Amino acid sequence: MIKGCFLVVVFFVILTGVLYYIYEKHGEEIDEFAKERYESFYEKNVRPFFGKFTDDYADSVKEFLEEKFEALEKEDLKISEGKFDELKKMLSEYSKRKIIDSVDFRRLKKLFGN
Repeated sequence: MIKGCFLVVVFFVILTGVLYYIYEKHGEEIDEFAKERYESFYEKNVRPFFGKFTDDYADSVKEFLEEKFEALEKEDLKISEGKFDELKKMLSEYSKRKIIDSVDFRRLKKLFGN
């Protein structure tokens, strides 16, 4: 049992070192790829999304998301892959309903940690 635990710890230490090495050598390419992905997502899914809404919160949500995507571009804000997928899901849900209310706006703020 101790030998197995020791192997697991050694594996995680080596894995962490390898990931750190890869990020140090190729961090700029990784960041550029993520930035391109966020920009394409915003242009294809977020920007056209706001033309469909007429309620009061649509403008607030639009300004909020534009601010967050600008922060992502400037690398002032990081978002995990899980949160990014959750954001896609939320926007898809809102576009089906074509209504954004205060609860939805709070969910978006909570997603970004505000």
